[in-house]
Amino acid sequence: MPWLVAAFAWRASLSTARLDEEREGTGITPVLFGISAVAAYLCLPDTEQIIPLAVVATATAIAAIVQPRVSFGRPGSMALIGLFGWIAAAGGIGRPAATIGGLGTLGVLVLAGGLTVPSNGLFVVMQSGCALVCSRLAGLSHDSRFAALVVAVALSVAMSILVLSARWRPVRYR
Repeated sequence: MPWLVAAFAWRASLSTARLDEEREGTGITPVLFGISAVAAYLCLPDTEQIIPLAVVATATAIAAIVQPRVSFGRPGSMALIGLFGWIAAAGGIGRPAATIGGLGTLGVLVLAGGLTVPSNGLFVVMQSGCALVCSRLAGLSHDSRFAALVVAVALSVAMSILVLSARWRPVRYR
C-alpha cells in the first residue's frame, strides 16, 4: 500500500501543479481539490485528519469561485496532494479499499495536467462523477481488488472523455 500511495501522490501532485499553472486565474484547481476532499470524507469519515482538510478545501473552493485568482501554485499543489495521500493512507489503515477509494477521489487532478480541455465546466462534471464513484463504490468496498478496478475504470472513463472533448472542440489561439 505505501508504494501505491507514493506513486498516486507523485503523479497527482505533478498533474495538479501543471493544471494549476495552466489554468491560472480561473480558480479551477481549488474547486477540483475541494470536490476531492469532500468525496474522500465520504469514504474516510472516521478519520479525524480528513475533517480539517475537507473544511479548508471547501472554503478555498468557495473563495476560488468568488475570486478566480485563488490558486495553490506549483509548490502548494504538490504539498496538498502529498497531505491528501498521507490522510488517505492513514484513514485506510485496516481498510485498504478505503485508501484506494480515497486516492481515486483525486480523479481529474491525476489526469488533467497537460490536457487542453476547452471548458472548466467539463473538469468539474468529470471530477464530481469520478469522485462520487470512487468514494461511494470503491471506498466503501471490502475488497481492495474491486476498489482498484473501480478506480481504474473511473479514471479511464474520465480520461477518455477529457481526451475526446479536447479533440471535438479546437483550441482557439490568441
